[in-house]
Amino acid sequence: MAVKFRKYHRFDAQKAEYGVEHRINDEAGNYYGTFKTSLFDPFNKYLKIAQERFERECSTDEKNKGEFANIFAFIELCLHDWSDVLDEEGNQVPFDKNTAFELFTDEDNAWLVNALIAETRDVTNYKADPVAQQGKALGNSKATSTGSKATD
Repeated sequence: MAVKFRKYHRFDAQKAEYGVEHRINDEAGNYYGTFKTSLFDPFNKYLKIAQERFERECSTDEKNKGEFANIFAFIELCLHDWSDVLDEEGNQVPFDKNTAFELFTDEDNAWLVNALIAETRDVTNYKADPVAQQGKALGNSKATSTGSKATD
């Protein structure tokens, strides 16, 4: 007889797929905007499906080659939207994946993309709300270690 082990949910599957918002501030308090991303975790089932689609649809895209291929993949797989991203004159920049690629591949913004990826990989940002855990589809089970959370 097979043992049925208790399963623990590391994250909320809906948040992992549809994304959560991350306010990105630097150490000096500068606000870079709010970015909505899916969970960037190998145990996120949505990410596995998105990766297959990405490989079919983007394999020949020039941005998927060379030095910025990982940033291109991150944008295509995980980045859904942003708000409060400003141009040099202080105007809102509408979200578009091509514009996101420009923003994140500008060497002056290397810190920004690294900070956002750190938030996107932090499973604790995608936890189910305690009340919502009852009767809701939750993410994969897997043991995890605790680590430091990137600050906003």
